[in-house]
Amino acid sequence: FPRLPLEKTRKAFLSLIQKHPQDPILLNQYGWFLAGEGEYLEEGIRYVQQAVILFRAARAHPPPWLWDTLVELYLRKGDLEKAKQVLLEALSVYPQIPYLQKKWIRYQELKFYQRKQKD
Repeated sequence: FPRLPLEKTRKAFLSLIQKHPQDPILLNQYGWFLAGEGEYLEEGIRYVQQAVILFRAARAHPPPWLWDTLVELYLRKGDLEKAKQVLLEALSVYPQIPYLQKKWIRYQELKFYQRKQKD
C-alpha cells in the first residue's frame, strides 16, 4: 500500500478520534502511528494516556499492547525515566508478555548507552 504523507494521515486520525473519542483502540493506533513516525510524540502520549484512563474507568487493566505503545512513545521522546515507570507498571501486571520483556531489554540498552555518553 502506498504511504500517505504524515499530515494527511494525522488529519484522518484526528477526524476519526473526533467522531470516536472513547475508542481506546483508535487512540492507541494513533499513538503507535506517531511513535513510528517519530513526530508529535507528546500528542501521541496524551492520546495513549487517555486510552489508559478509559480502561481504568471501566475498572480494567489496560492491555499490554497499550503499555507497549506508551513506552515506545517515551523511548522515542528520550524520556527514559518515564518509560521505565510505565514499563515497570506494565510488567507488574503482565510479566510474561514477550514484547514487554523485550522493551525492558531495550530500555536497559538505551540507559547503558546514555550513561556511556555521559562518561
